[in-house]
Amino acid sequence: MKNNDIKSNYLEHGYNLIRLLDARKKINDEIFEAQFNISVENKKILRTKINDKKKKIKEVNKKIEKLENNLDKLCKKAKVFNEYIPLEALSEKYCLSKDEKYIMLAVFFGDWYRHHKPTGKDLMSLLGYAPNQYVNNYRIIKNLINEKLIETNDRYPYPSYTIFDFEYRLAPDTMQEIMGNDLYLLSETSDDRESRFSEGNQNTILSIREPIVSFDQIVLEDMQKQEIEQMIFQIVTGNKLFTQWGFDQTIKYGKGMTILFYGAPGTGKTATCEAIAQRLSKKIGIANYAQLLSKWIGDSEKNLVKVFKEAKENDCVLVFDEADSLFGQRLPETYSVDRMHNYMTNVLMQEIERFDGLVILTTNRELTIDEAFSRRILFKMRFDIPKTEERAKIWRALIPANAPISDDVDFAELGKRYELTGGEIKNVIINVVRECGFSNEEKISMLNLIKYAQKEKNSSLRDKSKNKLGFIS
Repeated sequence: MKNNDIKSNYLEHGYNLIRLLDARKKINDEIFEAQFNISVENKKILRTKINDKKKKIKEVNKKIEKLENNLDKLCKKAKVFNEYIPLEALSEKYCLSKDEKYIMLAVFFGDWYRHHKPTGKDLMSLLGYAPNQYVNNYRIIKNLINEKLIETNDRYPYPSYTIFDFEYRLAPDTMQEIMGNDLYLLSETSDDRESRFSEGNQNTILSIREPIVSFDQIVLEDMQKQEIEQMIFQIVTGNKLFTQWGFDQTIKYGKGMTILFYGAPGTGKTATCEAIAQRLSKKIGIANYAQLLSKWIGDSEKNLVKVFKEAKENDCVLVFDEADSLFGQRLPETYSVDRMHNYMTNVLMQEIERFDGLVILTTNRELTIDEAFSRRILFKMRFDIPKTEERAKIWRALIPANAPISDDVDFAELGKRYELTGGEIKNVIINVVRECGFSNEEKISMLNLIKYAQKEKNSSLRDKSKNKLGFIS
């Protein structure tokens, strides 16, 4: 038997074993739910169902035992023929237990059979542990992390994450050992990968560029436009007066402006940030939250300081998209991660206080902001779903004047009939243009616009109710 045959058979048996362990886990979950299902009046029927599921578990266990025996035979055969099975070699090298080896298999096959990488809870329950047994057996996962065989997949976890909440993947060196050197991106060592991430992190924490949207390209209500124009005037005039009247000598920090845009996705918050930067003749800098937070202690705070430093050096409008990720409430310091979260919050407030430029926060969600942040926000604007007239303007604005349009296209009717955001209207138009290309249609028709507008409306996941913003008093 050739090495590739042994290796492929081993992986095939390993994959089937993980599938069976997952099937057993699901049946156990069903039994657990059935035992506490108080809605079932006939207890005899309930007991019958539970017994049937227990019989299924016995059948699955027999299949698991058979697969385990096949894997053992395959390993013995590999030794006879002096063939190499990477995972078994790693198990011997690191003296892995049976549970640890199964976790390695589960992490390797995780997103292939579950469509996402397994969490610590997934792995513990896969091994047959009940929730009350997780804590006593967490070292199974911890040992693999310490040996650098697996690693967390979460770049920006919630502060309250435990070892059971993280998603896990094989470390690059482990994956390379199992799959060989020919796979794309798997030939680098963990040190190389960390170096590559660190280098990329330095360049992408703050994405700085010229704004690509101007005010004549966005559709806002007249009141919104007036408020934004007034805010821009205050920024420009206020900066001049600070210098002319000598306040730059008496007020050394806290002279910048922080504003908040909130509302449903696709309502023009980010586009308005671009337009403001363009009007102020400044570049726009968008903070990359995924790169901002680091798994290394202290690095997140350093990255945050670097963001404000680069924004100041480039004299750009600093935008924190999805601001609720950073600007939420400080936490009661129950765990060490809570203290780290609060420390980063304090660093963030200090940097905002020292920053003399414009900071814009945007969020799609209802948001409760820490009181200290709330005091520093001088201007707040809500972006609602556009009204009928604005929607008609957006339809018209997004379709170029030289685009071929059928005579029956009625933008006013589209605006009246479909309550869509600007982002959703853009999706409709993109789909219609692609439909024209696929069907060899020479003009954009009302029929196709209605077709895809209805699809977009049906597939929308946003909350149709009015969103509200709350602050801590």
